[in-house]
Amino acid sequence: MILADKIIEERKKNGWTQEDLAQKLGVSRQSVSKWESAGAIPDLKKIIQLADLFGVSTDYLLKDEVEKENDFDLIAIFEEQFARALSPIEINIIKEWKNSNYSDDMIVKALKEAVKSQVFNFRYIERILINWSQNGVKQRYIEQDEPKRVVPISDYKWWENE
Repeated sequence: MILADKIIEERKKNGWTQEDLAQKLGVSRQSVSKWESAGAIPDLKKIIQLADLFGVSTDYLLKDEVEKENDFDLIAIFEEQFARALSPIEINIIKEWKNSNYSDDMIVKALKEAVKSQVFNFRYIERILINWSQNGVKQRYIEQDEPKRVVPISDYKWWENE
């Protein structure tokens, strides 16, 4: 995929028009149009701004063979969490969620929410996604690293003091 295609894809994913993107970058709509038609290439500063706006790396934008770093294999994640293979119907449900503009990250967070509640049900996960999208919530819990367990080591030598 070339730069022009990536700009189009990321712009549409964010629900922006060419005018919206142009305004965010401080350029004309015609400039964005030329970038998307591969008639021109944005300068380095604009590429950095694009990467920041889209939440991707500049490598992803510039290199044709580089794929997104945060691309998930949702099916494998669901199968791991459910500890079983997914049915074709369940795989189609995941595809429908992706087509409904739920991000992979949001779907995974909804899955984690369901797992925390010990409800391994697609309807439950779908209700979480709908609820979050209606209320503008990205996740219920703030993820925190589990505290590391520290076990004190005693210097007591039982075999010496008897």
